[in-house]
Amino acid sequence: MNQRAPIGQILADLGRVTEEQRAEASLQMTDRPTRFASKLLLAGAASQGELVEGLAGQKGVPGLDLSRTVIDLAAVDAVPRQISEESSFLPVAVDDNLLHLAMANPDDRQLQDEIQFATGRKVVAYVALQVVLRKLVPEAYDARAGGADVLAGRGASGNAPHLEVVVPG
Repeated sequence: MNQRAPIGQILADLGRVTEEQRAEASLQMTDRPTRFASKLLLAGAASQGELVEGLAGQKGVPGLDLSRTVIDLAAVDAVPRQISEESSFLPVAVDDNLLHLAMANPDDRQLQDEIQFATGRKVVAYVALQVVLRKLVPEAYDARAGGADVLAGRGASGNAPHLEVVVPG
């Protein structure tokens, strides 16, 4: 897969979207800057999993289908909400010395290094859709503040924390 190709081309090559859907999404207006794959999700052109598969191929990192993931909300305790909201990422799991992040921009090594330094945990980055993170970050932090231990995506199976990892096709 050509990691330098635009996401729309990658998704078309994978057979996930048509040229018509790409054109429609490119014309879609949003209230704030929105990445192209997120516009395709909003337009209903492809599922979250399909779009994340394309992004994972483009970015060269695994992706997360957050609609099928059950987030361990203990992870959000590691990073202040404001930083997660401003930088479009969400801590989704934490273990011994690892902090797993769903990120709109997993290419941001400086952010990963800063989080690693501040938390003392190695960061494991996954690509996720920006528009999903915009909704899910406040939802996760609010759920944690309300005493919840997990947050399950609509398509998740069960309530035990798990990450629905999508690897490049």
